[in-house]
Amino acid sequence: MSGEEQSSQDACGCCAGVGIQAPALLYNRPGLAAIAYRIGTHSEVLASMQARLSSKDYPALAKLRTRDSDDFSIALLDAYACMADVLSFYQERLANESYLRTASERLSLSELARLIGYRLKPGVAAETYLAFTLQEPPPQPVSSDPKQATGVPDKVMLDIGIKVQSMPGPDEKPQTFETVESIEARPAWNVLLPKMHEMKLPVFGTKVVYLQGTATQLKAGDALLFVGAERENNTGNENWDFRRVQNVVLDSTADRTIVTLDHGLGTTSPYVAPAAESKVYALRQRASLFGYNAPDWRVMSNDIKSGYLGLPTGSTITATEWPGFTIADISDPPTATTTGMGLYGEYFNSKDLSNRKLTRTDTTVNFDWGSGSPNALIGADTFSVRWTGWVHAPSTGSYSFHTVSDDGVRLWVDNHLIINNWTNHGATENSGSITLTAGKKYDIKLEYYEDGGAATIKLSWTPPGLAKQIIPQERLYPRNVHTLHLDALYPQIVHDGWLVLSIPEYQELYQVDTAGEDARASFTLTGKTTRLTVKGENLRELFNERLRETAVFANSEKLTLAETPITADVAGDSLRLDRKVEELPPGRMLILSGTTTAGDEVSEVLTLLRTEADGNTSKLFFTTALQHQYQRGTVKLYANVALATHGETVQQTLGSGAARLSHQRYTLKHTPLTFVGAENETGAEAALEVRVNDIRWHETPTLYQAGADDRSYVLRVEEDGAGTIQFGDGRHGARLPTGQDNLRAVYRKGIGIAGNLQAGQLSQLLSRPLGLKAVSNPLPAAGGVNADSAAHARRNMPLGVRTLGRVVSVQDYEDYALAFTGIAKAQATVLNTRAGRTVFITVAGDDGVQPPDLTLAKLLNTLKQNGDPLVHCETKAYNEATFHLALRIKCDPDHEGKVLPTSRLPCAPPFPSTHATSTKLSLAQRLSLLRRGCRAYWAWTWIVSIAAPLSRWNSG
Repeated sequence: MSGEEQSSQDACGCCAGVGIQAPALLYNRPGLAAIAYRIGTHSEVLASMQARLSSKDYPALAKLRTRDSDDFSIALLDAYACMADVLSFYQERLANESYLRTASERLSLSELARLIGYRLKPGVAAETYLAFTLQEPPPQPVSSDPKQATGVPDKVMLDIGIKVQSMPGPDEKPQTFETVESIEARPAWNVLLPKMHEMKLPVFGTKVVYLQGTATQLKAGDALLFVGAERENNTGNENWDFRRVQNVVLDSTADRTIVTLDHGLGTTSPYVAPAAESKVYALRQRASLFGYNAPDWRVMSNDIKSGYLGLPTGSTITATEWPGFTIADISDPPTATTTGMGLYGEYFNSKDLSNRKLTRTDTTVNFDWGSGSPNALIGADTFSVRWTGWVHAPSTGSYSFHTVSDDGVRLWVDNHLIINNWTNHGATENSGSITLTAGKKYDIKLEYYEDGGAATIKLSWTPPGLAKQIIPQERLYPRNVHTLHLDALYPQIVHDGWLVLSIPEYQELYQVDTAGEDARASFTLTGKTTRLTVKGENLRELFNERLRETAVFANSEKLTLAETPITADVAGDSLRLDRKVEELPPGRMLILSGTTTAGDEVSEVLTLLRTEADGNTSKLFFTTALQHQYQRGTVKLYANVALATHGETVQQTLGSGAARLSHQRYTLKHTPLTFVGAENETGAEAALEVRVNDIRWHETPTLYQAGADDRSYVLRVEEDGAGTIQFGDGRHGARLPTGQDNLRAVYRKGIGIAGNLQAGQLSQLLSRPLGLKAVSNPLPAAGGVNADSAAHARRNMPLGVRTLGRVVSVQDYEDYALAFTGIAKAQATVLNTRAGRTVFITVAGDDGVQPPDLTLAKLLNTLKQNGDPLVHCETKAYNEATFHLALRIKCDPDHEGKVLPTSRLPCAPPFPSTHATSTKLSLAQRLSLLRRGCRAYWAWTWIVSIAAPLSRWNSG
C-alpha cells in the first residue's frame, strides 16, 4: 500500500488507537446556565490511562501488554477510573452549586442566600373575606319569663380562629381557613338589600302609576283624577289632571296595581305641571246631565213646539233647541224655595287683587281681622278680597247698601258702582242706593283691600221698611256655586267628592258641596235626579248650553299610591337600604355582590364611613366609590364580614427546656408552616407563637444582635416546609429555662397556591358558636404563593443587597416591590397625577395572576414606612393585552408538502416570565414564541397568526 493511500485511510482517525482524553481542558464562556467542570468520565479516564500504558513516555509500563479486564493492572485502572468519575461528577456539581446563576438545588440557594442575610421565601397563605350568616331568632314571646327564652342570641361575637373548610373541586383537597379578626355579628346584618322602591309622587310626564293593593277593580277605559292641595284651596287652580286608564297589571307579589295612563300628566301648551303632591281618585260613576236625552227639537212638528211654548197652532217657530235648554235654566233654584249660601270670596296675597291664594264661600261679609289676616297663606297687612254672587231682593223698593271698611272698598249692584272709596283710611262707613224688584236676583260684587293697621270689612243694607242689617246668608248666592241635575239617582255621590265635566275638547274639575235627591220635569222628560251643588269655575261659560255633550265623571274613590321601582343602577359611594339598620359601626368591612351593567357577576370589599337614618331606611356611605356599576335588583351587601387566611391552627408541646444546653433546636411536626401576608420587607410573617413557661418568646432574623436576656428564637423553614426553632446560648439570646414540657407552640399549617379558591368554595363551618348558621366567601381566596422557586431565589437575592431595607430611588421602589412576597414583576415610574409627582408601581403575580387588593395595600404601606414620607406613591395591578405574530413559511421542494387543516396555531405561553416589562420583543424572542406555538408540520406557503399575551402595564 502506498503512503498516500495509507494517509487517506488514516484521515478518519479509525486507525489512531487509544488516545489521552482526560483530564479534559476546561473552558466556560460567560453567561452559561451551567458550568462544565468535569475533567472526564469513567470511559475517558480509563481510556487515557490505557493509552499511557503504551506511551514511550512511561517505559516502565511497557511490559504491561494485556488489556483484558480480568487483569489485575487493568482492574486497578478501572477502579481508579470509577473513583475519578465520581469525584469529577461531584466536583462539577459543587462548582455549579457554588454560584447563584448555576445553582439548581434549593439548599444551595438557601446557603448562598444566608451569606448575604437573605432568607428564601417560604410562600404565603391565601386570604379572603368571609361572610357569616347568623340564625334569625324567632319572635319573642309575650311573657317575660326567662324559661321561655329562645336560646338564639340577637348578636354573636365571632372570635379569632373561626374555622371554615372548602368544598374541594376535581383533583383538589379540602383547605381550611381561619378568621384573623374578631367581629360582632348580628342576624340583622346577614344580608342588606338596596332600597328597591320609593314613594315617588307623580310628576310631569308620568304615564305609569303604582297603586297599593290588587283590589282596585280598575280596568281599561276607567277615569282617574290627580289632584292636590292647590286645587282644594283654590277652585281656579289648574294643577290637576284627568286621565283614562290604558292598561292595568296586577302585581300580587308586591301587592300593587300598575296602571298605564292614556298619556302623561301635565300639559305642554300652555305648560301646566301636575299637583305637587297628587292624590289619586278613581271616578267610578259616569253620568249625564238631566235633559241630555230630550227629543231633538229640530225634528219635532211645529204643532208640538207651539203647544209646548203656549203659542197658537200654526205659529212660526225659529228656535233650534228647547227653550231653557241650559244648565242655568235647569239648575237655578226657584226663587220661593231656594235658600242663599253666601258670596264667593277670592283672597289675594296683594293689594291689587292678584296672586290668588284662597277661595271659599262666605255666608256673610262681616269681618274684623284686627291686625291679622284671613288665612295663614295670606300676609297680614297687604291683601285684598273680591266677593261675587247674587243678592235676592225680598221686596220692591229702594235699597241702601252700606260698607264699613279699613281700608279701600268698592261695591257694584246690578253692574252699577254705588260705593267707591278705593283709598287708605280707617274704619269708615260708605253708603249707596239702588231700586230692586222683589223676587229678582241681582249681580253683586264687593272688592276690598288692606294696607296696614286694622283690617275690617262689613256689608249691610237697609231694605224698604226695615232697619239696617248685615245682609243675611239666605239673600246671598255665590257666583261660583251652581247646581247640577244628573239624569238619575246616584246616591254614591257625596259631599266633598270630586267630579269632572267633560266635553270633547275640554274637561273641568269641580268639588261637590252638597248632594241630594230631587226631581225635574222639562223637555217632555220627567224623573228623579241627583241635585249637586258644586264648587268650581267655567261652568256657565263652557257647559251651560251643552247638556247633550257633557259627560259627568263622579263618585270619586281615593286610591293610595304605592312605592315605585327604583330603576337607577347602584353606583357611587353610598347606598340606601330597604330598611333601617342600627348600630353598624364606622370602619366596618362590607362585601357588595351583584351583577354589573355589563352582565358580570362580581364582588368587592367596602369600608363603611358612616350611616345616616332616614325614616324607615338607612343610607350607608363608603370610604371609596364602588368599582363597578351594578344592576339594582342583583345587589346584596354582607355586613357580618371577617378577614380569614389559609391555614389550620395546631398546638404542639415542643419539649422540655434545659438551661445547661445552648442553641437548643426543635422541629414543628405539622407541615407546611403557615406564613401570612405582612407589612414588612418580605411581605410575610410566620403564623407561629412560641411560649416558654407560658411566656411568649419572639422571633428574630438572627441571634447575633440578641442580648443575653432577650427571649428570642430564630425560625428556619426547611425545603419540605417544616419549621425549625433555635434558641440562644445565653450570650446571644437567652437560654431556655429548665422545665418539664414547658415549651409550647401554637401555629398554623397550610400555605401556597392550594389556598387560592374560587368564590363560594368556603362553605363548611368547622367552628359553630351558638347562633352561627352558615358561611361563604363571595370573593375568591387569593394571594397564596408557593415557596421561592430557584428562578425567584436567583432574582430576589440581590434585591435585598440593593435596597438594604430602605426605599430612596425609583429603582429602589421597583426592587423593593419585586422582593415582596406575591409579586413576580414590577415596574416603577414617575407620573404627574392630581396628587403631584407620583411614583407609580405596576405589579403582577406569578403566571400573570393579578395580586389581590390586600397584597397591594400591604405593599403600599410597607413602601410608605420604609420610603420618604414626602413622596407620594401608588400601586396598581397590571392590565393584560395581547399581540399577534405572523410569519410566512415556505416548504423545502425536496420534501413532501402537507397542507395544515388550519393556519391559526395555539397560543404561546400565557405569561412570559423572562420578558422584561413594557419593552419591545426582540426578533429572537419573537422566534422563540413562534417555536413554542408552532408544530413540526411541513406545509405549503401560508400565513400563521398567533395570539400571545403581552405585559402591558397600566401607568395610570
